[in-house]
Amino acid sequence: MIEEEFPIGPNAQFKLGDVMECLKSIPDNSVDLIVTDPPYNIGFKYGGRSRSDDKMKPNEYTAWVIEWLGECNRVLAPHGSIYVIAYNDILAKHYWYYMGVLFNYRRWLTWPYKMNYGHTLKNYVQAHRGILYFTKRKKGYTFNGEEILIPYEAKSLKAKHVIKSMKKHGRKGRPSYDWFKDINVVQHTHAEKVKMPDGIEMNQIPEELLSIFIKASSNDGELVLDPFSGTGSTAAAAVKLNRKVIVIDREERLLEAAIGRVSDYV
Repeated sequence: MIEEEFPIGPNAQFKLGDVMECLKSIPDNSVDLIVTDPPYNIGFKYGGRSRSDDKMKPNEYTAWVIEWLGECNRVLAPHGSIYVIAYNDILAKHYWYYMGVLFNYRRWLTWPYKMNYGHTLKNYVQAHRGILYFTKRKKGYTFNGEEILIPYEAKSLKAKHVIKSMKKHGRKGRPSYDWFKDINVVQHTHAEKVKMPDGIEMNQIPEELLSIFIKASSNDGELVLDPFSGTGSTAAAAVKLNRKVIVIDREERLLEAAIGRVSDYV
């Protein structure tokens, strides 16, 4: 597939094409943060048809994962971070070991959510996703903990240890946990839901979740990359936080949807 580029102003670039070819066009050490929700290899029909990168044999999928992760390592700046979102079994089987080879482990994060589908009485209902958070180097990476504080609950503000902590650190909340509750999954009635013309339901990640990672692991004006853009949730969250973005997808209709989401903000 031939790569095409669609710059939207000076701060947003959309690349249409194969992820490997598009990544190869990005300079070494030029990206400050990578946040992505890649295909899970479960046969999902992205953009209306089944994609070759979502119906591979397990060993082929792993080889493909290693390949694009290697390119991510190349383009990521020394102070940079990478977040990969997927179901925990996918992360364990295909990502955990190889991300440990290429990057430095920071945390396995969890996003629990309520949903209206997939209920079963034959197993526990899977209602969360994992996020592998790694950095390129062991020390000296960007992490803005003050930007993602969890506000103290009203009932806690009278507690002596909370009052003492607020005076000592000047903080209005506690450091973020490694799980993120009360962030709704993007379903039919969600305000961010992108409706595709053919009725295909997209697997969107909410901007609220992505914003946490962007605020924590990048700074104003820095460059965020999403190699698997979909309908542009990462791009939308990033530009609203005054970051530059590069996003990639091989489905033209999805990239058009992403451009539409961010064009008013760049």
